[in-house]
Amino acid sequence: MFSNYTQKRNKATARKLEAIAAGYFVSGDYTEALRYYKKAIAQYPSNAATYSEMGTCYQQLKQYPQAIEAYKQAIAIEPDYTVAIGAIGGIYYLEGRYDDALGMYEKEIEIKPDAQTYRNIGNLLRCYGAMRRSCRIL
Repeated sequence: MFSNYTQKRNKATARKLEAIAAGYFVSGDYTEALRYYKKAIAQYPSNAATYSEMGTCYQQLKQYPQAIEAYKQAIAIEPDYTVAIGAIGGIYYLEGRYDDALGMYEKEIEIKPDAQTYRNIGNLLRCYGAMRRSCRIL
């Protein structure tokens, strides 16, 4: 009983910390948002969305390895968490890792077909095609 009460209290505290973090995120203070998301995770580490929001903060700060790690934590909690799967694909795309990006987008579509993911794949293939044409010219 005590454990259940503590868990509920920790979850409620985490939600409050997440709300503060979201306020910092909206204002563009991603470093401060991260600080509060980390506090929320310390209170309630089982929330995939919190890890995903951390990933978004890291992504905004262009700290891509940390972003990928945060998104992977979200996926470890919820294997079908398409927001995190697609976000990793987006980072791979930004890094020029097109095959890896395509793999993540395909995984995302297997779970939840969605128009944005198909657009992401189209953009990726368009970019990949342009890159291949450039290589032939050289």
